[in-house]
Amino acid sequence: MITMRTITVALSLAITFSVIAAVPARGDGRIENIRALYKTARELACENEDACGGTVHRLRMATTLPAIGLQVTDVRFYHASWQAAPERDPYLMDHALKMVAVTYNVAGSVSCRIEYLYDEKGEPVFYYWQEKSGYGEKPVVSEKRYYFHNGKLIRVVMDVKGDGSAPPAYAHSSNFQAKDVADAKLAHGKALRYRGLFRTILQAEQWK
Repeated sequence: MITMRTITVALSLAITFSVIAAVPARGDGRIENIRALYKTARELACENEDACGGTVHRLRMATTLPAIGLQVTDVRFYHASWQAAPERDPYLMDHALKMVAVTYNVAGSVSCRIEYLYDEKGEPVFYYWQEKSGYGEKPVVSEKRYYFHNGKLIRVVMDVKGDGSAPPAYAHSSNFQAKDVADAKLAHGKALRYRGLFRTILQAEQWK
């Protein structure tokens, strides 16, 4: 059995945000709004839960899998919280999910990070996927971004660094490839399920 060291969520949020900003969709206010939402989520997200002011809930799952060994999946729910009715019940809290960050390993040389971003109404608006493979100082890094508006795909950005044989990077705001449409639909569905899981976690806090 391969023993893997535990993978924790080390969100390189500043780097991710800079890449989002570096690939603009000209004249599209929806993309600008997503960037602003990401900035807000970034202010909530931090690697140390004790320093987050109670704005993160975390799940950690460790499973032994064939050909992989120990796979550790770390899920963090970054959210805003406030007193819902302080005059009636000072302990009653309300919450708004901002971002879900997921990391896991596929094998000893492959790690993945996924981010789901939500708007003010709790609807998914952005999906980020990153896979790092290989050893050394220059691993192959694959990245994909999906932007959503009213549940529909409005922009795709794909890039691969460190692999000279990889397909060229691309960014589209229309005429999407069939695979991107299908993958974006799957990603959007997962974002909704994570939102539901977050609500269940909040309920579970009351079970103690």
